[in-house]
Amino acid sequence: ELEDRFGPVPDPLENLIKLQDARIKLGRAGARTVDFQGGRLAVAPLELDSRAAKALREAVPEAMYESGRSTVRVRVPDDPAERFGAVVRAAEAILEVATRPEPATAE
Repeated sequence: ELEDRFGPVPDPLENLIKLQDARIKLGRAGARTVDFQGGRLAVAPLELDSRAAKALREAVPEAMYESGRSTVRVRVPDDPAERFGAVVRAAEAILEVATRPEPATAE
């Protein structure tokens, strides 16, 4: 809708919109804090069972789940352009695994 009303969206604004979308997704996954520490994205608190932690690691190999701290840490590239994409991909994967229903078990 922005493009329809105002023309092409400048790249910095497009990136800001995508970053805000990533923050919203992380919030929907249950996170209350999102931080960068030592080249890593830290997202907490997130409660993932072993199945979800494995699925996250498969989707984002750079991700590590610390169950004792209920924290996901994702190593992100130093290059700002690459870092941005990594944060967006991580947010999407975290939302998917954190909100995926548990498989039904036979009783």
